[in-house]
Amino acid sequence: MFREGGSRVCRMSTSHAPQFVFMFGSRTRCLAPIIIASVIGCTSVQVRYPDGAMEYKTKDEFAVYVEEVFRYHNGVVNDLITATAFMDEGALDGDSPLVRAEEPMADTCWPLNDAVSATIDGRELGFFRKMKLLEAVPACEQASQRVAELLSPSI
Repeated sequence: MFREGGSRVCRMSTSHAPQFVFMFGSRTRCLAPIIIASVIGCTSVQVRYPDGAMEYKTKDEFAVYVEEVFRYHNGVVNDLITATAFMDEGALDGDSPLVRAEEPMADTCWPLNDAVSATIDGRELGFFRKMKLLEAVPACEQASQRVAELLSPSI
């Protein structure tokens, strides 16, 4: 069971546990309740930030956070496009701090952008893609902030 804010508890049925252990072996027996709870859907998720901090958010709070980060990231990308349109090519070589920060931001934010695209297209996100968002969204926010800081003098 998982505790959310110390008050509400998400309880899960263990009726799926024997099937899970049969499919994945006895070595994962101790992980079965955790994974099954995630699949069945508890009321909260644990978000891991790049600095190692962890926070529990309800599914609704996490959905709002995902949207906020997605909008923020898109704003940074728009600012980046605008700023680089007016820069000379020498300022945008491979050694430029802006170029060195933009590529990791694109890589880090890819899972978020992919998930949003899938949702817009009406495709269902798989379990592992959803789980990847728990770390990818905070990392995307941090990477976008780095690029935004570099853009501040340009804009």
